Amino acid sequence: MAYQPKSYRKFVATAATATLVATAVTPAFAAETGAAASFTDVPERYKEAVDYLVDNKITLGVSEDKFGTTQSIKRVDAAVMIAKALEIEIADRPDSGFTDVPERAVAYVDALKAEGIINGKTATTFGSEQSITRGEIALILANAYDLNGTSDKQFSDVSSRYADAVEALVAAGITKGKTDTTFGTTDAITRGEFAIFLHRAELLPIEKTPAVTSASAVAGQEAVTISGKVANASTASIVILDSNGQEVYDQDVTVSEDGSFTRTINLPVGNYVYEVRAIEGEEVSEVKAGNFSVTALNAEVVSANAANAKEVKVVFNKAVDKTTAENPANYTVAITGATAPVSGLTADLQADGRTVILSAAGGADIFTNGNAYTVEVKNVLSKDLSKVVDFKTATLNYFDNTVPTVVSSELNGSNVRVYFNEPVTNVTLKVDGGVVLPSSSTLSSTNVDGQYYVEVPATTDTSKAGNHSVTVYGATDGDGNTLQVSATQYTVLADTVAPSVVSVTPESSNVFDVKVSEKLAVVPTFEVKKGGVIFPITATNVAVDPDDPTGLTYEVTVPTTGTGGYNLYGTNENTAALSVKITNIKDNSNLTGAEYNGTVTLTKDAVGPKVLSANTNTVSASGVISVKFDENISLVDASKVKVYKNGILLSATPSVTGPTDTLTITLPSTEAGTVATYNVRLEPGAVEDASGNDNVTLATTAAYTDSTKIAATVTTPATNQFQVAYASTTDLTTSATSASNYTLDGKPLPTGTTLDFAGDKKTVLITLPTETVSTSTAGILQISKNVVNTAGQYVANADDTLEGGSVTLTDNVKPVLQSGKFVDADTNNRAESVELTFSENVSATAANDFEFTVNGAKVTPDTVTVSGGKVVAAFTTTANQVNTAQALVVKVLPTADQTGGTGQVMDTQDAAGNKLTASTTITVNTVK
Repeated sequence: MAYQPKSYRKFVATAATATLVATAVTPAFAAETGAAASFTDVPERYKEAVDYLVDNKITLGVSEDKFGTTQSIKRVDAAVMIAKALEIEIADRPDSGFTDVPERAVAYVDALKAEGIINGKTATTFGSEQSITRGEIALILANAYDLNGTSDKQFSDVSSRYADAVEALVAAGITKGKTDTTFGTTDAITRGEFAIFLHRAELLPIEKTPAVTSASAVAGQEAVTISGKVANASTASIVILDSNGQEVYDQDVTVSEDGSFTRTINLPVGNYVYEVRAIEGEEVSEVKAGNFSVTALNAEVVSANAANAKEVKVVFNKAVDKTTAENPANYTVAITGATAPVSGLTADLQADGRTVILSAAGGADIFTNGNAYTVEVKNVLSKDLSKVVDFKTATLNYFDNTVPTVVSSELNGSNVRVYFNEPVTNVTLKVDGGVVLPSSSTLSSTNVDGQYYVEVPATTDTSKAGNHSVTVYGATDGDGNTLQVSATQYTVLADTVAPSVVSVTPESSNVFDVKVSEKLAVVPTFEVKKGGVIFPITATNVAVDPDDPTGLTYEVTVPTTGTGGYNLYGTNENTAALSVKITNIKDNSNLTGAEYNGTVTLTKDAVGPKVLSANTNTVSASGVISVKFDENISLVDASKVKVYKNGILLSATPSVTGPTDTLTITLPSTEAGTVATYNVRLEPGAVEDASGNDNVTLATTAAYTDSTKIAATVTTPATNQFQVAYASTTDLTTSATSASNYTLDGKPLPTGTTLDFAGDKKTVLITLPTETVSTSTAGILQISKNVVNTAGQYVANADDTLEGGSVTLTDNVKPVLQSGKFVDADTNNRAESVELTFSENVSATAANDFEFTVNGAKVTPDTVTVSGGKVVAAFTTTANQVNTAQALVVKVLPTADQTGGTGQVMDTQDAAGNKLTASTTITVNTVK
């Protein structure tokens, strides 16, 4: 790292912890490390300083036994020593401009000049060979070690140029001067004096001022990672401000030993400023700040798999919309071999907002051991109503041979409850060694929000404060795995604190929230008044807030009309100040809380209804558009609802039935089943909410997409050519001619394969290149679901598996001559024949396909035939026989070089008719 002022620099306290660069200062001679005593010219006064400099390789002696204690020191040598002591970064520094610095010291002088620690004698000379004075050393050390103290000591020989530096050295205890009245400013400093000065400077205590040395922000999808490094601090403070300057995050982070820190923070989409400060005790550094932008997290499924025999667990990467997440039609669980997907599913969004549990009707088993299955998720929206990417698992396998386990037990209200890790049946239990419960039946678990429990009524004894034992018997999961017996316990704490109302806060124009300190045994009683008018609160007006996982919040809905027919909001009133009395506040220990009396002010809804999102709009196959709003609406003026298709106004009939948040628009009958996107426009006053607020101008879209899959028929009209005919009502896109969307026997199509539309854009012709099929056989061509038509439909079988078909593959690889052997039946070193082997068996041949030469002279076989897929060239005439001591060269002749010239053909071929590869040459020199 670059040189830092003393406030930030890590100094070397002892020789044992020093890590300084070892580079000799020339001229000098090495002395034994840590052995300044071996120098004959180092008095006791200098020994500690010389030891420090030598041991840390800041300097060496002037000879093997001399340190040169009383000798002067050149400016260049002093510069090198100071740079080494500071551990200053010397690489890639700008040129100092000094022309008189020896090569060995250039990097050190450049670095000191760049840091403002030294100056030259002139702009171009450093005065390298001149002896450095005590005054010059004072200036350099004051700069290098950031010394700025004051002293009362006065020296008569210190000019104004040196005064501050000398005073700082004296204040730091580095020197006391030559005498009481003189510093020796112009005297050449000796090597011994310089050693003492530098040693004392190195060991000065450092004021560790906190500082942020680096900070950065790496933002992504709905999160940012702030990282960096601080110096002289144990804590980094991270503050984040939004685009309005509002603080959205303020946390301290404990830094690691080297001062580094990192913190990932989840944030909504937007632009932000981060501020980082280093903190040590009461000291806080200057701020280091920067900007970043957070983008939206693409909503997607993280996992989907069997949780147990009865449930499928689907996990999303962000909170999802409750309506679409709990729509069973958006999930398909298919068991391999079953005639249809699992029916009667229910979907339950868990308290975390990101997990959905799928279960079958009546708690029936979905899986049995050995099942292979897939899970598909479609049409789910995130909580911000963006579309979750459609998801389908690969084929998964289900097998469970593990017995269920007891997770915990507790006193829950008036029941003893035992939790398991999965749904169970056939459970009995006893508490505190009592009788087995139930006495004449067994228990099956209640399965709620991923929790599985059984419970029995608690008695006075099993509800007392203290520890209670529970023994569980026979818990059996959906796969028949049985927990024979298990022991657990629960603790009841002595409850002496009565429940209380923590807060009463408004939620909407007619709803307020009541938060209590603990779970209650019964729903409290509410009395709500506006002045003297009572607004009756019955059991139907009070519900536990489903968004509060603690179960401590009640939602209280206030009727719009009170006694005497008075409205909640009077004429021209925008707020309603209500008095709230809450009684009957009882916990499970039968402790009664004090009556609560307070007030809450509700604010009248003054905002018109808004369309939730285009993603929540639907179009049915019969041509009915459904537009979802953020609140219940009424239709005010049907003429202000307009529907356009391709810019053309359609005749559409809007309607709203009952208290609902959905506007229904019936399209002309000709639009039924039409794949299209419709633009819906609502002029001001088309609809209104329950408070009479009209909509402003609203525009949204709704699209109908045909979910029918595109079938494909695959044929082989010519050799190694496949035709794919798509049963599509509209043209296929270019995805149909992309080789990456097809596989042949599970592998990518061979390089060089061509794909073209043939006749229309619903038929594709696929042609394999030559030299790609080595064996004539059958194969399977499969088509990716990425192949789509202009209506957005994709190619697949009705069960959503990959479409494709069987094709005929024909060998189109030419045989190649590979080797040959002499055949010498009588071992007289004369071959009666030569056997030629090819890359595959050949079925036909002719003599003029080959040329045989020995030592450059042609030899002619008597016959050339095929035997066992090999070519045998026979030399039956004694004169033609080849001596096996000589090499026989065999060449496959191109047709133009064959006997007879033009019109010749390659007769040697494989069973598929692929001609032998020409111009191949082999040498035969072994005997079979």
